[in-house]
Amino acid sequence: NCVFNANNSVSGGGAMFIHNASTGHVVNSSFFKNTASTSGGAVVLSVNNSNIVSENNIFYKNTANGVPTGAGSDITNFTGGANMYANNILQLNTSVPLDNGLAIRNNLRGIDPLFINEANPIGADLRWGTADDGLQLSDCSMAGCSPAINAGDNALAVGLATDLNNNPRIACSVVDMGSYEQQDCGAPPVAIASSVENITLETNAATGIVANPFSSDLQIRYSGIEKCGVIVYSASGKLIWRRNNIAEGITHADASSWARGMYQVVLITASGKKMNFKVVRF
Repeated sequence: NCVFNANNSVSGGGAMFIHNASTGHVVNSSFFKNTASTSGGAVVLSVNNSNIVSENNIFYKNTANGVPTGAGSDITNFTGGANMYANNILQLNTSVPLDNGLAIRNNLRGIDPLFINEANPIGADLRWGTADDGLQLSDCSMAGCSPAINAGDNALAVGLATDLNNNPRIACSVVDMGSYEQQDCGAPPVAIASSVENITLETNAATGIVANPFSSDLQIRYSGIEKCGVIVYSASGKLIWRRNNIAEGITHADASSWARGMYQVVLITASGKKMNFKVVRF
């Protein structure tokens, strides 16, 4: 539940410099616009097997050597330590800065976390941990739905009862990434119409719903170079199910406990393109 914002290093490690066999364990924090003159815009791992465990964090617009999206803009690893990166938003689409990773899983790369006001991270009151903080996550309204919502791992947030604003750390069944938990599970980005589109594998072979209506297994077929996220909303706008970092193929959502009725499936690619499908569970 920490924010590392606008820190600067004249060498490496704009926000954190982990050195001499040390271990940094960072959970549900946000690294935003930190800078380093040489390497590791946010973090540098220095000598003697220093390592980091980074879980449920957001790294965005950090800069190393004047470059916001170059190798090491988030993390530079100069050591042989075995690191762990799980359920983070990272700036790069490449795994280059995450070498020597003991475990690298469920990270989103090269996407905008959609903060509510990144131009004023601390807010007008100049106090962190208050309602006007700019690094809170955009809710699932027409303004956009942050990909960090429900994208963390609850098992990695054990012991965190509240977020930086002292709100419940887990509000919508799955923990968010970053320092702030979105409390409003929200309405869908596009209003659900009364009619149902019967999109099947035959009528939309590349991307779509395999069977509509469906029963206990909602199958979403995706075809594309970019990875995408899938969000399912109820007809009332409640967030029902979410999965991130999906590659080409068919994704299964266990709908056995869902009520019968209409749902909306939203696919969002890493570059922000959206596709919407209306489906019915019978």
